[in-house]
Amino acid sequence: MDLRPCLTCRNWGTALDNMGALACRFHPLAKNGPAGGRWHKAGVFECCGTSDDPHHEDFHAKIGKHGCCAKDHCPIDRIPYPRRIYEKDWPSILRENIYIDINKINGDRTNREGSDIVKGLQFKGLRIDNNDRFYLARIDEEMCESRMKHKFYKNQRLSKCIRVHTMKDGEDINFQEIVVADDAIVEEQFRYLRIDIEGGTNILLRKEDYVLRDGTEHVYAKDVKRGDRLAAGKVVSVEDAPLKDESGREQTHHLKSGRTVLRRCGSLEEAKDYFINQPPL
Repeated sequence: MDLRPCLTCRNWGTALDNMGALACRFHPLAKNGPAGGRWHKAGVFECCGTSDDPHHEDFHAKIGKHGCCAKDHCPIDRIPYPRRIYEKDWPSILRENIYIDINKINGDRTNREGSDIVKGLQFKGLRIDNNDRFYLARIDEEMCESRMKHKFYKNQRLSKCIRVHTMKDGEDINFQEIVVADDAIVEEQFRYLRIDIEGGTNILLRKEDYVLRDGTEHVYAKDVKRGDRLAAGKVVSVEDAPLKDESGREQTHHLKSGRTVLRRCGSLEEAKDYFINQPPL
């Protein structure tokens, strides 16, 4: 048996014992510098909001010191490589035990999520890819991805994903996904104005869009007011354009400013749909 210490936690073990066990911990994001991070303040890990410094007010002896995401012990690299080991590459000495765990998955009739099922397995990194192939994950990929996109404090997720569709004539003409803090509520994030033009024409603009006013100056749409003349005609009214969720209910609340996160949200199943109807010009 080749016993070697893990580079991360210094626990001793063998390569076979470590493979797919996810028995070590790490932080997938760095500790914030003096300016803080996207979600958290200075001196804490951006992935969990905790610190490994006993003198810091957010010190956490377990999560901050040891990490918030699971991975395999590894004596060679702090992040194991390769990160996935597929069935064809499993060591023969492990196959029998791995197949016992696979049978537990196949025989589970509790309707639990896969993440709950694997907690009771010997090989907690056992996964199935999109092509229905079994593999051993050497880091908790799902949790790492979630923490890199969402706000977490310790082990609690504090953000949500929303999807906004801009519709015209019943078809999507624009689609956006963003991640916002849980305490954000939906509308100002998508600051749209409905501008009614003399003669019955309606236009929908973001408040930050530029428009030509009176044929002489470009201004933000938010600065357009009744009586102004745009290229489409004279403005008779300006009002906020409410969002509607998938049930058709209008959302009249507002997101707190400064919460935009310009990246994809990941799994669409965790998102909520909102719709903006673009009036015909």
